[in-house]
Amino acid sequence: MRTHRIPYPLILILILFACSLCRAQDMKSDLASALQTLNNGTRQLELHQPQATDTLAQASAMLENSIKTYNLHSPDIYHALGNAYMLQGDTGRAVLAYRRGEQIDPTDIKLKESLAHARSLVQVSIAPSTTNRIWKVVLSWRGYLPRAALWYSFAALFTLGWIMLSVRMLTTPTRFKSSLGIWVLICSVIPIALLTAEWVRFAGSTDAVIIQPNMVARLGPDDQIYEPAFVDPLEPGVEGQLLEVRDGWVRLQLKDRSTCWVPQISTELVNP
Repeated sequence: MRTHRIPYPLILILILFACSLCRAQDMKSDLASALQTLNNGTRQLELHQPQATDTLAQASAMLENSIKTYNLHSPDIYHALGNAYMLQGDTGRAVLAYRRGEQIDPTDIKLKESLAHARSLVQVSIAPSTTNRIWKVVLSWRGYLPRAALWYSFAALFTLGWIMLSVRMLTTPTRFKSSLGIWVLICSVIPIALLTAEWVRFAGSTDAVIIQPNMVARLGPDDQIYEPAFVDPLEPGVEGQLLEVRDGWVRLQLKDRSTCWVPQISTELVNP
């Protein structure tokens, strides 16, 4: 009697599928638990209950763990994480979380408003540099157009352009049809150029945020040798660009293009 054996590749696929379902269920459960803890902490804070701080700290830790464990990066989870830190009074980590969410979806109104509010609480006000203003103009579309719209525009224009050129080859050629097809193909490059500019700006981004309170910035990478760079210490939430790492210190360029050195543990990159 002949028996039928299930192919090993099929068994492997079924096992992987079952594992992915279990992982998705765990992720959903952990995230729901973290958000419920955040809601509990918010309610306790509104009622002035003393355990509110501990509950909010637990919520932020649970959200951080979900992000790392499941590689879960979304505007919503970063917005929730930023809110958890803001309610604890941790402005630096709140700005960091909001910035990470904003880079994923700059059209999210809630994130924009929360980030603007967090930045308004930072005591040190620094004017944006010329370079940052240029990037702001180049990437101004991010506040209005979702990435999907640009991808769809590219696909539609690229396809239409080649169809028009193909029709020209199959029919009697005319200068009008030829020129129009070429211009449509040229226009299809614009969405890709905008997406490429975004990738260039953020893929290798060294944007950093101060997360430690009362951080004294120095003129060099040593707190025993070098004098403070500013009269006042840098507060959590101050943003800058990481230029150099040396012996546990980092050199930052702030938005007014001034530079200073701070301990590496006092900062965290927006793009980890």
